[in-house]
Formats: sequence, C-alpha cells, structure tokens
Amino acid sequence: MRPCLLGPEAAGMDRPASPLAHVTGPPPPFFIAYSDDDFPHLIAQAEAMEAALNSAGGDVSILVLEGCGHLEASLATGDPKARWVGAAVHWVRRH
Repeated sequence: MRPCLLGPEAAGMDRPASPLAHVTGPPPPFFIAYSDDDFPHLIAQAEAMEAALNSAGGDVSILVLEGCGHLEASLATGDPKARWVGAAVHWVRRH
C-alpha cells in the first residue's frame, strides 16, 4: 500500500521518504513493535527495516504483540499493564 501523502508516484518521493533508504553505517539501537494481526504492509515494512538494520550491524529488538490488531496494539502503548510498556521500559534501560 502506497501512502497518499507521498503525492503522485511520478513525484519520486517514495524512496527518499522511506527509512530503509537512510540506513547507512552502524545504526543506533532500534525497538520495533507491531501486532501479529497488523496491516500486512506494516508487518512487511517492519520486517524489511529489521533486516536492513541487522545488515548494517544494528542492535534491533522486535516485539510482536500477539492476539491483537493495529488499533489494539496502538492502544496497548498507553496501558502500563500491557506487554508493550514493560518491553519498551526494559529496552530503554538496557540502552
């Protein structure tokens, strides 16, 4: 799925707007989270970003939130009892 905010395809903004195009050299640590029932294009983007960061020698932590969709995963980021919050806090403390 191509976001409409990039304008017409002929504008050539797809590559410059993609974080994948900017992974050069060793990246800083990354924490990537998504749900197992998320939008398919977001799962693919997360997996591609993880691969690019790992290829560049990055320290990448992935959290797949099971049993929820995109909206539920987003809501979980604000729930202090949710798995995401604990994982994010642990990751920040580690880095």
